[in-house]
Amino acid sequence: MTINAKIIKWNADKGFGFIRSESNPRDIFIHYTAFGRIPRRPMVGDVVVIDELSEADGKIKAVRARIQGVTPLANGNRGLSTYRRTRRKVGNIVLVIAVIAGIVVWLTGRIGNHDHSSVIPVLIPQASSEHFTCAGKRHCGEMTSKAEAQFYLKNCPHEAMDGDGNACEQQFGE
Repeated sequence: MTINAKIIKWNADKGFGFIRSESNPRDIFIHYTAFGRIPRRPMVGDVVVIDELSEADGKIKAVRARIQGVTPLANGNRGLSTYRRTRRKVGNIVLVIAVIAGIVVWLTGRIGNHDHSSVIPVLIPQASSEHFTCAGKRHCGEMTSKAEAQFYLKNCPHEAMDGDGNACEQQFGE
C-alpha cells in the first residue's frame, strides 16, 4: 500500500521531519534514511510516496519513502551521506588549519622571546695555539689563563669577570 504525502516540516541539520497525507490527519515522522540514497536533501513542500509505515508506541513513522520526481542514486553513489562526509571533511580541514596556526603562533612566541643571554659556544681562532669558547664561565676562578679571561670579556655577552671590566688582573697580573 502506497500513500502520498507532503513534507510539512524538515530539520536539515538533524535529518528528519514530518509529512502529512490526506488519508491520515496525524503528522507522520520521517527520517532521511527512509529515502535511501538520493541526490539532494528533502525540502518542505516535497511530495513523498510512502511505501512502508511502522507504528510503535502509538506513533507512526515512515520506513521507506521516495520523493516524487527525484530519482534515487545507484548503489555506488552515497547521496545524503556525501553531505555528512563533506561537513566532516570541512570540520577536519578547519581543525588542521587551527592546529597549524597554533603551532605557528607558538613558534613565533618562542622565537620572539628567545633568551639571547643563553650560552652559545663560539669558537674564535686566536693567534696562539689556545682556542676558547663562550661556555658559561662567569668568574675569574673559572678561567685558566689571562688570555681566556680576555677572550670572555671581548667575545662573550654579559661577562664582567671581577666586576671592573678588566680581565682578572688580580689573579693573572697586570
